[in-house]
Amino acid sequence: MIITWSTWNDTASRVEFGPNPLVLSQTAAGRSELFVDGGKERRGQFVHSVELGGLRPNTTYCEREVVAAAGGSSGLIYVVLLLLLLPLPILPKMSQ
Repeated sequence: MIITWSTWNDTASRVEFGPNPLVLSQTAAGRSELFVDGGKERRGQFVHSVELGGLRPNTTYCEREVVAAAGGSSGLIYVVLLLLLLPLPILPKMSQ
């Protein structure tokens, strides 16, 4: 699963996650890319993407994006989201 969000500043791309909302024991890092809109003011924002690995089906996970300035100053923590991962359906094989 890939988590994506945007910020106005180039910050670290890190997600904390786990099945217990009080102890988000797993972390994953990703990357950010500058996006400039096509409007008159050509505003830029950074789009962050982080892939979460090791997730199990039929498990509810909580996650939060950790936003800290690249220079290491303290950052903000965004809202904790609940994710329920369901198993992929098993489709019947097509006969040829």
